[in-house]
Amino acid sequence: MAILTRLALLPPLAALLFGCAATTAPRDYKIVEGSQTGLVVVSFTQPYAVMQWTYRNLNERDGDRNLVTRMFASEVIKDRDTLLFALLLPAGEYEFFRWSTLDSGQLSFSPLPPYAMPRPAVSTDFSFRFKSVPGKATYIGNLYLSMVWETARYALKARDNHESDIAL
Repeated sequence: MAILTRLALLPPLAALLFGCAATTAPRDYKIVEGSQTGLVVVSFTQPYAVMQWTYRNLNERDGDRNLVTRMFASEVIKDRDTLLFALLLPAGEYEFFRWSTLDSGQLSFSPLPPYAMPRPAVSTDFSFRFKSVPGKATYIGNLYLSMVWETARYALKARDNHESDIAL
């Protein structure tokens, strides 16, 4: 009975954790001059099949947005373990500030030094700031999350993969 109760809680937990997903630009999107929206291109290299990357507009008090990255989704632009997204965002300054996953099971990860203070694996905070420029496409980089399974630590790095990402 306890197993059935736990299984029944998984769908609501997944909806709570991965709800409010951000929409990405369609593949045939064209930048319109004079638009108040910018196209932000970002890629993720991740050790989990499904992750949630949370970002926010730094000029708004509320309105965290979630970008759910699914390695095996048919609409995803990917190259091995790297997923590429093109986000349509109103002009402004933004910040990716949390990654989370249900795939970590009971493991708890801490950052590799000299990164931020330890946090639980299912919800880990950091700060990666970027801008959305109206009527323009902006490549902000690759967020590379790596895990050291033996020591239960992680490292999150921002990399410039412009050549390979834009080719995708």
